[in-house]
Amino acid sequence: MDVLKNAVIHSLEKDAHDSMTTIRHAPATLDVNDRMVVQLARQLAELVGKDGNAVLWGQFAAANRQGEFPASARALMAGNFESSAFMSLSKAAMEELRSQAERKTGATGGHIFFGQYRTNGSEFLLVAMIKQKGAITLSPDLRPTEIKEIDMSKLHQAARINLTRYGLHLEDNGNDPVDGVTPPILFDEKTYLCFVNRRGREEVADYFVDALGCVKGTSSSQLTNKLLKSVKQYVRDVPEIADTFVEVKQGVVDYLQALPENHPVKLDEVIYAARARVDPIRAAHFNMLKEFLNSEECQIPDEFQLSRQALRAHIRISAKKPNWGLWFETGVVGVTNAELLYDPHQKTLTLTDLPTETVNSVESALRARGQMTLTDLPMETVDSVESALSVRGQM
Repeated sequence: MDVLKNAVIHSLEKDAHDSMTTIRHAPATLDVNDRMVVQLARQLAELVGKDGNAVLWGQFAAANRQGEFPASARALMAGNFESSAFMSLSKAAMEELRSQAERKTGATGGHIFFGQYRTNGSEFLLVAMIKQKGAITLSPDLRPTEIKEIDMSKLHQAARINLTRYGLHLEDNGNDPVDGVTPPILFDEKTYLCFVNRRGREEVADYFVDALGCVKGTSSSQLTNKLLKSVKQYVRDVPEIADTFVEVKQGVVDYLQALPENHPVKLDEVIYAARARVDPIRAAHFNMLKEFLNSEECQIPDEFQLSRQALRAHIRISAKKPNWGLWFETGVVGVTNAELLYDPHQKTLTLTDLPTETVNSVESALRARGQMTLTDLPMETVDSVESALSVRGQM
């Protein structure tokens, strides 16, 4: 967190199995220069994506169930840092939370922290529900006076809105979905909302998501492709395990293929499958993989449904004869404009865009057997060879 711009705490008072819900509003926003306020905001922001919680991604819902909160959030995107606009947003959210909480008999209340901040060049809005006991001590006017280390045991749930990304989404689509119809342009790719809750409390936490006018989810095909791409990227970016990226990805593909029907992909199981493909000494380099997959950059939720259609593009095809063998992922073969071109009439496979070292090795072997001369090479290659020979006095 680089700059905290606005913050306030209200209290939602409700006991489990009791429909009576009341709100205690703070009289004013918090001092964003107060050390205690900044500490609280930073601890809550850093919990998103940490191990021990479930992270889901999504967007604001269709207009007929958005409620008051999304419109209030849009007011902050135009550089509006006025405390009055921020207070209006927080109060609108509290009314929605009260309404939704009353419909969930198992839901309980808590202190609701609202924070608007900037980090890594993007604007964010965080709404977090903290346990009323054991996490923070508040003054009568709802200012934090003591903060204990906040972990997932003290956090009911939270939502983080990337206001910068939400603004880009609105520019792309012209507006939010209308009458339940999603605009066709990249809507489910603009996952600007991140939800967090303790594992095992997903059903109870749904009221929190509903209150903010949100829907969870990115398409399963996008998530399947993004998972495999992100695992590969992570491994290649860590020097100690970079040479294992092919086998690590294959380990994850094998795990996905073996999943029973309707069994969700679980990131903990993905990490285990990835680690299993390297020796124990290097397994520690996967300790940050889950946090990377859960991050704002990757946006892979803790659990999601597998797209077997998307997975097919990553499954290996193997071909082997006594003197040669190759394997490739199904996604790279096609009849036109592909790395591997298949001719269905001749039943042949043509490799295109060969690596330079492969080309050099093949041509060197052919020349050694007298099956290739300089006249067989492209003119630019001949020119470069003749120039090199001339410099050495061999022509």
